[in-house]
Amino acid sequence: MSEPDPELNFVRGYRSVADECQLVGETAFTVDFLDDAADLVACPTGSAAMASLMAETGAPVITQTNSFSFFSIPYR
Repeated sequence: MSEPDPELNFVRGYRSVADECQLVGETAFTVDFLDDAADLVACPTGSAAMASLMAETGAPVITQTNSFSFFSIPYR
């Protein structure tokens, strides 16, 4: 059986209110991935939203859980 997703603190949709990719706040899981010069964003793994975020930003996946892929997107 696979591990459940860790507790995540979703702040808001990243590019719009309805965006499946969410800005993520600090939790025990995310603390090591947060950067004061970048947004930590989680997208449902394999989603169209994830594909479009990667195409728009060129950001690589920095970590994954069962359900989400995480990206560190530097401030422009």
